[in-house]
Amino acid sequence: METRKLQLTGGSSLAVTLPKKWADHFGLKDKDTVIIYSQKSGSLIVQPSRLKEQLLKTVLKIDRITNDMLTRELIAHYISGSDEVVITSQKITQDKRNTIRKVSQSLIGYEIIAESLKEILIKNIFDAEKFPIIQTVEKMFAIAKSMFDDAIEALTQNNKTLASDVIDRDFEINKLQLAVTRQFYALIRGRVYDEEVGLNQADLSYYENVATQLERIADHATKIAHAAVNDDKKSGSSVSPRLKNIAKKILPLLEYSEEMVLKLDKNLAHKVLDKNPSIERTISLDRDAKSLKEMIAIDSLDRLRGYVMNIAEITIDQSVTKQEKWNYGEAK
Repeated sequence: METRKLQLTGGSSLAVTLPKKWADHFGLKDKDTVIIYSQKSGSLIVQPSRLKEQLLKTVLKIDRITNDMLTRELIAHYISGSDEVVITSQKITQDKRNTIRKVSQSLIGYEIIAESLKEILIKNIFDAEKFPIIQTVEKMFAIAKSMFDDAIEALTQNNKTLASDVIDRDFEINKLQLAVTRQFYALIRGRVYDEEVGLNQADLSYYENVATQLERIADHATKIAHAAVNDDKKSGSSVSPRLKNIAKKILPLLEYSEEMVLKLDKNLAHKVLDKNPSIERTISLDRDAKSLKEMIAIDSLDRLRGYVMNIAEITIDQSVTKQEKWNYGEAK
């Protein structure tokens, strides 16, 4: 860390010199331009203007990796902010091409631009500055709520068509969660800044955390839907009234959590957390399931309860953080 004194220039402007070592590192010279970002935290970020236009290009070699490893690696490149990914191999098999296409379709902004025997080029066409984080989280709430409602309906009514539709919706919520996470990493790595996305790092960290909880909630709705699709005589076909009783108490929590997040309402968050002990008792008393599918549903509803409580806790944390005031310039 360095400290530097401000200098009055031109009678009204304040100036500060830049560290020579930093300027030399980026090859800056007289008359070059830099971009200055004013952060909500009170800090200023100075960046050479040409860096703003630079693309993050990476190479992914896939000769010795499995399809599962390829999936994880490509998602990691996406989250880390790669603008171009060149996938190379001595020969890219059709199986791996199919995997690459499937993964690319699950990543908002990634498009396959060119293919050859040994290479596939993926480029990002996603404009991070225009990505609406809060609206995306709101959409994720809507999808997660509909998935859980329909999953319980499919299970209790033995509706395999509805269950299959719930499973299909999981793909969409996964896409949104990964896009929010990519945006979060872009902010903490300096690829985008507060004033461009309208959120500071603490704000975006909060919404990224909420999005992660929602993606996990959707996973458990999908788990219930799979149980409904795979239901047969061996696993039992009946659903007891206790499952409906548990669902009736837990599913409204998603409504409350959406309201507390969008309004950043810590009072509502406290109310939700205060409901937790009684809901836990209900689940504990009704744990004895008649069938495997009912056991899966009760466990997934309990997981939903836990994730909503996580959202309530981080909402209180975020609300308190937003209320804190920075009193710059007041110290004497």
